[in-house]
Amino acid sequence: MSSLRAIVILFALISCTFAIRCYTGTTRNSEKPQTSTNCPASAYCLKTVTRVNNEDLNSYYCAAYQCSNEGCTTTNQVTTCCCSNTDLCNTASGYSALIAVIPIALAKLLF
Repeated sequence: MSSLRAIVILFALISCTFAIRCYTGTTRNSEKPQTSTNCPASAYCLKTVTRVNNEDLNSYYCAAYQCSNEGCTTTNQVTTCCCSNTDLCNTASGYSALIAVIPIALAKLLF
């Protein structure tokens, strides 16, 4: 019974770590976004940059349906949309799953 419980906990932790994490909100010019969220229904993060009155207005989202691959496109020469499939659009999440799994695997081996 304890083995089944450990397996269920392991799968729960792994599924949580596979959700992409995206910045959310808006900023101006080169300001960095301050908030982020997990996006379990999205495979991509989306950043739009709109140039208005010599100022860049940046918007950050979870891309539920707007993106199908990584990269940037410019629409109407004023707005650039960039899609990324890595956490926070600048770092990979490969270690997050590993960090969650190692303690559980060690506990299972030791007990």
